[in-house]
Amino acid sequence: MATAVMLHTAVALTMMHIWNSRVGDCQPEPSESVKLRLVNGGTRCDGRLEIQYKGNWGTVDGNSWDMPATNVVCRQLSCGAALKAYAGSSYGEGSGPVFTPNFQCSGSEAALQECKSDPWGDTGYSHSRDVAVVCKESRKVRLEKGGSPCTGRLEVNHEGYWRPVYALGWDMKDATVVCRELSCGAALKAPNEYHFGKVFDRVITYNVNCDGTEAALRECESAEWNFYTHPRPDYAGVICAGNDVARLVDGDNRCSGRVEVQHGDQWGTLCDEYFSLEDAAVVCEQLQCGAVNATPRDAYFGTGNGPMWKDDYICLGNESRLADCQVSAWSQISCSHGDDASLICTDDIWSLRLTEGGSRCDGQVEVYDNGRWSRIQDNFWNNNEANVVCKQLRCGVATSSYIASGHRGKEGPVWVTDLQCEGSESHLQNCRRSILNRTSSDIIGVGVLCSGHLQLRLSGSEDSCAGQLEVYYRGSWGLVCDDSWDLVDANVVCRQLGCGHSLEDKTHDYCGRRSLPVLLDEVRCSARSDYGDVINK
Repeated sequence: MATAVMLHTAVALTMMHIWNSRVGDCQPEPSESVKLRLVNGGTRCDGRLEIQYKGNWGTVDGNSWDMPATNVVCRQLSCGAALKAYAGSSYGEGSGPVFTPNFQCSGSEAALQECKSDPWGDTGYSHSRDVAVVCKESRKVRLEKGGSPCTGRLEVNHEGYWRPVYALGWDMKDATVVCRELSCGAALKAPNEYHFGKVFDRVITYNVNCDGTEAALRECESAEWNFYTHPRPDYAGVICAGNDVARLVDGDNRCSGRVEVQHGDQWGTLCDEYFSLEDAAVVCEQLQCGAVNATPRDAYFGTGNGPMWKDDYICLGNESRLADCQVSAWSQISCSHGDDASLICTDDIWSLRLTEGGSRCDGQVEVYDNGRWSRIQDNFWNNNEANVVCKQLRCGVATSSYIASGHRGKEGPVWVTDLQCEGSESHLQNCRRSILNRTSSDIIGVGVLCSGHLQLRLSGSEDSCAGQLEVYYRGSWGLVCDDSWDLVDANVVCRQLGCGHSLEDKTHDYCGRRSLPVLLDEVRCSARSDYGDVINK
């Protein structure tokens, strides 16, 4: 890290998609009809957005595309609420014209043509940033209380009421059908009882018996769909891989190999220039493979033969699946299959992760053992143990350690208790310890903040992708001095924040506020800087 010096200026960035001076109240010509469709997805309610205008079908450029605009598209197609917005040809590149960029919707419009935008017409842009959306299509099944549309307690709609399904006979074949119906990829688990919370309510059906090939749950054998009362809360649950399904190919075991992601019916690879440790941690978690062991480069497990997606996942590292991460598109770096991302997860005991924090280097400590994550409990937890955790996770050194209490504690299995480390150990398993394996809501966990927990934000602007650059380091926010700052540095910040590419960099008093200390000076990034490397240049 460059030496921080106290100067009087701060850096401010204006991101690529801030073109307010060009955006007017532009709608298509009144005589022209506008039609929408989503293609290359699993249903009619997810896929690449295409618009028919003046008799031609074309795509939409992803510049400034956001969730309010996606909500308008989903409403216009009668597909329910918006779940995901992509701007990087995530469902493949389209053909024909690339229409109107810079849609600015409030989200309440009935149709996309009611939103403000640049003048309608063919922009002449490439298809590398084609917009894609995922909507929550009106279905008869849903998953609740799992944190994402693809995980949770199964509920079905019968006569206008949403009720759970009794778990008697529930298995992976049944879960597979639900995941297929929801376009959520492969089924990973079929939990029961009250895995996703207790609800004392009548159930709709029971004794579900799918063979795994059905397109919808209603096609499976089961008790008649009605309202039943059961004496205990034993409800069917489902954990699906998610919309961004990942797999590891050509490795030594199921938890190592070339990283491939499925969009629609196609499997493609990712560029290792944009595959960070945070992204890797999410893939390992999504595949139930523990923690990251290594991310070798240069197509370590061989080259793929499908497309190379231009998806740049912006993960914090504590998400449960790639679908929960922000995503943008890369364009500056030329990647080929010789750059296919590779990953080796460790499916062994004593893999570590931090949860409930702001990044993979901050939060409560959990240990992976026998296919599940369990908490550590230690009434004498201090910086010696915390330093070992940070070292093992490649997160620097511990800046603080704490015993989680109050709202920061959570129910769940407790596997390790009373660790005693000297601080020099390379792995937590090398410390003296006692082992406890039970479930408790009374014992609280331990947490750590590592120096590798570095975040960026842009303040002083109504837009999250424009403003004064601030960095988080060792528990506090500070500024970056503008000495040597240029568009190359700004581009790294834009990519890290999932804001595309920098249009302009501002210095001096552009954003005003100077009440914070200056933490960085003389930042120099190369054009090939990876995500997150702005802090290390």
